[in-house]
Amino acid sequence: MGPSRYSRNSQPRPSRGGNSQLQFPYATKGRGVARGAQRLRGWSASAGGGSLTSRRWRFYRTRNDKDVVREDLKSLGVGARAAILEAMKRVVRQEHMPYEQESVGNGIFAVRVFFADCTYRLLYSSVGSHDQVLLALHVINKKDRKLPKVAKDLAIERLKDWTARD
Repeated sequence: MGPSRYSRNSQPRPSRGGNSQLQFPYATKGRGVARGAQRLRGWSASAGGGSLTSRRWRFYRTRNDKDVVREDLKSLGVGARAAILEAMKRVVRQEHMPYEQESVGNGIFAVRVFFADCTYRLLYSSVGSHDQVLLALHVINKKDRKLPKVAKDLAIERLKDWTARD
């Protein structure tokens, strides 16, 4: 006789009802792969039947409406910019690796991006109700092991300016 239907060593198989989701043989009724994946992506059942929490990025703007963070991103190369934007998407989906994110202090976090023998940092903070807005404060090409104090102070100053205007 072949392997047991509920053995953990068996591979996932496509469902037979035309549904493209995979069904694991050891999954019980109503607890398939889709529910687990939704929970990992920020699924919230508290909003009347459940909805995805909508986290989104906003870029810091000065008082005279200058978009300094986007300009910093544009000054980087195409590949570095794409790598940073991809890391930003992973942070929104909460799929980032543990080594990619670090706490800098004062409610500011840094996303580490490694590209072409360079290390980049995107400094950001969670603002708004329920921390749904991720505010990008500063982008730097890091040369040393330690985050420069000037960059950290600039991010803190920009966060204070942003919260004072809200």
